[in-house]
Amino acid sequence: MFFSPESSSPPVVTFSFVDPGLLSLVSFDNHLFAYGSLFSALPHLQLVYIATRPTHFEAARELFELTAPRVSNPDPGVEGLRYFTYRRHWENKEYGKLDAEQVEYLKAAKERYQDPRIEALYRPWLLGQIPVNAVTEEFRKLAPKRNVLFRTELVDGQTSLFEPSPTNPKPQKETALVKKGLPPTFNSAFRSGFTHEQRETPEK
Repeated sequence: MFFSPESSSPPVVTFSFVDPGLLSLVSFDNHLFAYGSLFSALPHLQLVYIATRPTHFEAARELFELTAPRVSNPDPGVEGLRYFTYRRHWENKEYGKLDAEQVEYLKAAKERYQDPRIEALYRPWLLGQIPVNAVTEEFRKLAPKRNVLFRTELVDGQTSLFEPSPTNPKPQKETALVKKGLPPTFNSAFRSGFTHEQRETPEK
């Protein structure tokens, strides 16, 4: 997980998933399920799918777009209806129906919901002229849209780092030397913040 400052302003928090080299997307599906509540709590996020082969790139994109929450958590529709309900109790002087936490929520909600379109919904809802589902849907429409991005990253020549190794690997006769000066695999978002030269401590 990292910030990708060049992608937007302000920076978008970026998550990554490393393809383990399996024949299916079960592990990616489990990953999305495990982090679903966290993803839904963020108004903007990006997920990078990293693999040594592009085999699952399109399928992974489709799965992510299918499961990525498009409505933030908590649900704007539910929160809007909650605001209307607390406001009705307060205006009717039914203070006993509101605890201290609900009063604080109402105070903050009055500042947040100052859109004239929301105010135009309150009176018809109060008089029972519009159904509840119409109110919740309108709050969802007026809520800021979530920015959910997906991109892929192909890692070339690093299969042994990401995929399972055989039980009894055959010994290699020769070890190839790593050449310096090769172009970086990742873009700037993946590059280390310091280089080998910067890690070395100068002799005193």
